[in-house]
Amino acid sequence: MSFETLMFSRIKDLTIGERALDAPRCQLILMATRTARAIMSSTDKARVRPLVHDFAALSARHFSREEDTLNAQGHGELTEHARLHRRYLDTLTAGVARFEAGQLSREELCVLVEDKLVHHILVVDAPLHASRSGTAPP
Repeated sequence: MSFETLMFSRIKDLTIGERALDAPRCQLILMATRTARAIMSSTDKARVRPLVHDFAALSARHFSREEDTLNAQGHGELTEHARLHRRYLDTLTAGVARFEAGQLSREELCVLVEDKLVHHILVVDAPLHASRSGTAPP
């Protein structure tokens, strides 16, 4: 089984039945994993900044689409949720700077890229998606 197939089978658990959000979310999680793997395998520190920059750009596009979709579905004011999205992106930028300064390890940078994103999806997004589906958040 390919890595992508294995990852997709696991991240299907993160879907909410909303195609406009599910497919991009799965793509974003795959890209987070690929970015983390590339960071770990890169022997050139200078190569890390563009990797994280590209991932942050993809994340920003996803967050913007998510905010627009949720707003269109009647979730009302998403100011706090949008602020959390911006904080995640700022954390990525700061993480790269700390990594380049020798203040953050590759493993710690990967936590910022991958684990923090999955936490956002599972914990922060859960109440929004639960309200859409009519179920209680986990």
